[in-house]
Amino acid sequence: MRDFVVSPGFAGLMALLAAVVAAGAVLYSSRRARQRFEQRRDEQDRRQDRARDDADKALAWERWQWVVETAGIEPAVSEGATLGLGPAVTLEVLGGLLRDADRLGDETLARAVAVYQEQLVLVLAQQAGPVSGVATAAAPKSEPETTALPTQSEPVREGSGGRRRR
Repeated sequence: MRDFVVSPGFAGLMALLAAVVAAGAVLYSSRRARQRFEQRRDEQDRRQDRARDDADKALAWERWQWVVETAGIEPAVSEGATLGLGPAVTLEVLGGLLRDADRLGDETLARAVAVYQEQLVLVLAQQAGPVSGVATAAAPKSEPETTALPTQSEPVREGSGGRRRR
């Protein structure tokens, strides 16, 4: 046994064993370093995603505030008055805000936009007046005049486009 321990074969075997142990240590430490790097990168990605979502939510709320301030102006009593943006543009912007709120998962903004849309439609319907008056003005002339029942105290005049002054 003593001859084997002092022989070059034993020294070679020990050098091989040391190389295997060193390679295992290097592989283990590099694997741990890669895992730490991936964890840090994932955490940084999550922070960036949260920051981007927060910025998107803040922008959506700013747009909401802008729509309320710009389109929420009640029209004047005078003929031809319109909302700040006009009803079609306002409804389109509100639809975009509703989609953004759903995408961002902001239920409060989604509910607020939905309620505002309903209120806007009600205001527009109220300003348009009763639909029966418009139907009476748009009725074909071949129908007798007695079939249209007046529902208003003020008659709709021809050529007025169905609009009444309030």
